[in-house]
This record gives sequence, C-alpha cells and structure tokens, in this order.
Amino acid sequence: MPIKVRYNGLEVDGNLLPLVSGAVHYWRLDPEKWSFILDQVKSLGFNIVETFVPWSVHEISPGEYDFGRVDAAKNLDRFLSLCEEKGLKALLRLGPHVNAGLSDFGYPSRIIHGEQYWSRDSFGAPCISAQASSQFAVPSYASEELINEFEPFLAALAPLLQKHLYPNGGVMAIQVGNDAGFFGRPGNYDNDYSLPSLKLYRHFLELKYRQLKQINEAYQSKHKSFDDVEAPRKPELDSKAGLRRGLDWSEYKEYQLLWFLSKMAELFKSKGLGAVPFFHSFSGSPSTPFNVTDLEKDSGIEFCGIESFGDATNTQHSVDQARYLSAQSLLPYVPEFGSGSWPFETVAPDQHDAESRLLAPIMGGARALNFYMLVERERWLGSPISADGDERPEMAQLLRRFNKFLTEQEWSKSSPQNVAVLLQSREFQQVQAASTRPAQMADRGFFPAELWRQPLKKELIGASTELADVGTFYEAGQTWLKDNSFSYALGDSSIPTDKIKKYSFAIAASWAYSDENYTKRLRSFVEAGGFLVIGPELPSLNSRFGAMEAWSDLKIEEGKALSIGDGKLLYLREFDPKQVSSFIRKGKVIPELTLSDNSLDLALHKASGRSVLFVRNPHSEERPCTVVREGKFVLKPLWSSGKFLGAVEEREVRLAPHEIKVWEVIPC
Repeated sequence: MPIKVRYNGLEVDGNLLPLVSGAVHYWRLDPEKWSFILDQVKSLGFNIVETFVPWSVHEISPGEYDFGRVDAAKNLDRFLSLCEEKGLKALLRLGPHVNAGLSDFGYPSRIIHGEQYWSRDSFGAPCISAQASSQFAVPSYASEELINEFEPFLAALAPLLQKHLYPNGGVMAIQVGNDAGFFGRPGNYDNDYSLPSLKLYRHFLELKYRQLKQINEAYQSKHKSFDDVEAPRKPELDSKAGLRRGLDWSEYKEYQLLWFLSKMAELFKSKGLGAVPFFHSFSGSPSTPFNVTDLEKDSGIEFCGIESFGDATNTQHSVDQARYLSAQSLLPYVPEFGSGSWPFETVAPDQHDAESRLLAPIMGGARALNFYMLVERERWLGSPISADGDERPEMAQLLRRFNKFLTEQEWSKSSPQNVAVLLQSREFQQVQAASTRPAQMADRGFFPAELWRQPLKKELIGASTELADVGTFYEAGQTWLKDNSFSYALGDSSIPTDKIKKYSFAIAASWAYSDENYTKRLRSFVEAGGFLVIGPELPSLNSRFGAMEAWSDLKIEEGKALSIGDGKLLYLREFDPKQVSSFIRKGKVIPELTLSDNSLDLALHKASGRSVLFVRNPHSEERPCTVVREGKFVLKPLWSSGKFLGAVEEREVRLAPHEIKVWEVIPC
C-alpha cells in the first residue's frame, strides 16, 4: 500500500505517521558513536531522523563514490540499518543542492568551478552566492548539463536506498533538492541570465503566448521568432509593454524553479525512488518566486514546506509562515525549524528564544516539524545533543516536554479552527518584483527602498490606488483580525478552491489587475455563502491586461455590500474596521472567545474533539489578559503552568515576555 500524504502527516498502512523529526548528519559524526547518538535521539521522544545525503561528500572523482568503503562516516547503508534496528524512521534529502552549512553547498568542486554550469547576473557576470560560510559562482537551475552530471551519483546511490525505502525499510519520504531559492538572490533581475536560462525563458514565453502575434501585441514589438525575445535586465516602467515584460520575467522565475524540480522528480522516479513521497523545502517568505501550491500541484513533488529560524522577537513570522502553509499546502511542514542557530546571526538565540519559539509553528497550523540541528555540527550553536551524544540538559528537557505534549494532546488528530483567511495577490507580488532593481538581499538591508525599488505610476495600467495601498490594506486586515480575536489563516491567489471554501469569510488585498481564475474562485466562494471583503482596488484587468470578466455582470459599488448567490461582497478603497465589523456580523460570524488585550495573538485548534487555545505575547514585558467567552468555562493548562479556577465567564491569565501558553477551553 503506497504512503499517502495527509494534512497531519503520512498515512502508512492505514495509520497516521506524524512527521516530527530531528536532523542527524551521519557523515559529520564519529560512526562509532552513531548508536549512542540515536539512542539519545529516541530518549528525547523522536521517532524519525532526517539527514542530507550530499553529492560532494560521497564523490571521490566523477563516477567514483564512497559509501563507506574508504571513510566509515560515509556508510549511509550502515547508518540507515542502525536507525531501523532502533525503530527510527528516516527522511532523506538528496540534493543536488543541499546547503547544510557546507562550503560547497553539496556540489563537487568541479561543478562550482565549471563555467558551463554558472548562473549569470543581469550584467552577464557569474552570479555569486553571498553566504557567510563561502562565496562561489552558483549553478543555474536551467542547466540540463548539471542534471546530467548529477545523474550518475543518483544512479550509484539508488540501489543502496531502495532496500531502505518503505516497505522494505524505514525511509518514509525523500526531499528533491533543497532551498530552491536562487541561492539567496531571488530578486527579479539578480539572476538567471545564463544561456540555458534564457533558452528556457523563451520556451516559457512560447507556452504562455502560443503565437508570435500575441507576444508582439503585449510587448509592442516586431519579433520574428520567440528566439529573438530578450529578457529584461532592470525595471522598465515607462510603458505598459515594459511592465508586461518585467511581469513575465517574474512569472518565469517561478516557472524555472518548477521546471527544475519537476526534472529532478522525474530523475528520482527513473532511479526507482518513487515508492515514497517526494517533498521540497523553500527558505524565506512565501512570496514570488516561491510557489508552494503550484509546486505541489504540477511538479511530482507531493508536499512543500518553508524553513523557520529566528529568536523570541520574531515569533510572529514563524506563526504567520505556518498560517500560510495551513491554507496553501497539502501537509503544512516546517522542514528546518531552528534548534540552535547558525553562528553568523547578529544575535545567537538562547534558551529564552528556544522556549518562546517552540510552539509558534503548531500555533499557526504547521503539522510537521523537523528540528534543525538536533545533533550539532560545525558552524552551528546550541543543539540539544552534542556531536559526542551528550545532552544539553535545558534544551533536551524542553524537547522531551514538547514531544510528550504532542502525544498527550493527540496532536496528530488536531486541526486549526480558522474562520477567516487573509489573501494577497501573487500578481501584486510580481508587480513589486518587477519594479525592484538588481540588488542582493543583503544590499536591501542597508539601503533605503527608494534606491533599489523603482516607483510604479498607477496610471500606467489605469489603477486608481497606489501600489503601496495594497500592502496597507493587507496589514490593516491582519490587525483587524487580531483585534477582534479571530483565528485565521493566510494565503495568496494560488489558494486551491477546496481550501478557500473552508472559511466563513475572506479578506482579499488586491490591485488593478489579477489572475482571472483567482477572481472567479473568489466569486464562487461568495456565491456558495462566503463573505468577502476586497480592496483597495477591485481588479479590472486580468493578468494579460485584458478586461476582467469575472465581475463584468455585477454592479459593485465602493462601500456597499452586494449579495451574490448565498453570500456577500464588500469592496472598500480603504480598510474601515467599523464597516468590516458590521459586514461580518451580518454573516453571523463571531469569535468563539475574545482577549481583553488585543495586542496579544491567539489561535484556536480542535484536538480529538477538544477546543485548544494558544495565546502569544509578542512583547518584551509580562502582560496580563482576560479571556472572555459566552457562558461558564474553565481553562485547563496544557503547556503553561496553572490551576483550575472553577467555572467562570472570564479568566484572567498572565503571559511572560514572548511566552506562548496553551489551554483546553472547557464549557461548563
């Protein structure tokens, strides 16, 4: 029976396997200590280990590989067998790109020094990775030569892996690639201008426009062949045709990642590795060029997660990443959740940071976590288990407590109880990308936005609001949801139809143009009984800059609720909290409970029929708060300390700086 990907984990032989794992990099450890280290991993409550399998670690020379014959630390077969003997499942991450803090990111030196594989920047120079551990000319995802060079390694590795894949062994899933994010340079015009990439770009345009006449109309050009089309190398915002070129290049960046990972998934399957699900990991924010939903839908990769690192001061980001995955992904997964830290961070996270962040992903809706690094490696600080297998008591005890919490609360049976979803348009994200000058991410941290982002005149496409107003509307929508104690998810215009219909109401931040199919999904949501708040502009153009047809038969007026089917739509130029509150009340949607301090953040979940409340204090000082719910109730502490106070209608609680507390809400 094949393994099935479910919202809360992997279904194996009819049983759910929750994906809560820890990173153990076998080749970095003394093989004589593997057994003891794995015992320590189990003692923390983990049943799954995760490891990269780096190409550069195992390749001796082209076509010659060491899987333990020369160096015992590279004996992956023995490591996996040892995991199986101890009852541990495994997740493998095979590359070709692994990063993993390696100075070569897992590529053999002949690859990173081979000019034929290099990505090129907008000036035609080699595109350089700006990582703290190393700097090198990065390979291009569009290089079929690179894929062909990786194939012999995968062919040599596959027989070893096949005997460990479920149902023969304990390997339950395989990651295809890692961090496919243009090596920390995802800006629209930062890369990739290599010859293979430009060839793939023209192929993308041909798929999109089909006929030369159509692209010439869009670009106001006289191309005689798709091969004549040049890629834009900086913002061209003096004409609608220039903007269209920039937007197509932005869309191509998403397509390039999808193409590369699709090719890799096909290669993995051709080597007999398709008996288990494939997954992928993005780093950073879930915006263009990263498209979780389309990757899961079209690439042969079944689930895709987003990494989460940081300290106590940015738990909002971790919660929001998980809120996004809960709405967009088949399995909301955090493939790298910082357990310890990269030593080149400005401030190394401490025990307070670890305790403050630990619950953030599951509060937001993540249902699978990989603790990175559970066992230490070079260039890493604060792992719960040292390279010798010794525990670091405070961190180890914290993870024991966490795994016990998941088991006792039957978290594998839980689900977020979000009544609302806040949506952003990917087309808006692509407009932002298309107006951004070439600049590395690090540069943007030092220079004001006006130096690296070219302003876009709203008149260019007949918009009645400024581009910045979309972000303002989105932020106001999230503030309103928090202020009114709603448990909510985050999403974008790639959200699947079946996902959006789960919510009672949606807030959609939109601009003058949008994807036609997304707008139709929004209308379908309203017709089925949903309440939709949309603004600051009602899309009048589709993604080809043609007239938007989804609204054409409706008379939508700003500030006036319109009934469509069984639901209602409210269009606002500016987000008006009072007007939105009145509109949503008419939909008879009210929060299950409220907090007296609306600067705190909450989320509601159901676990085995029980209502579970998370409250997060984002402040650097202690905060008191009253939980209010209709009727008498008690709060049973699940993670926080505390005692029952009896059946009351209000419950006063206190949260330490940056603390997340969890209670079961029990009506009386």
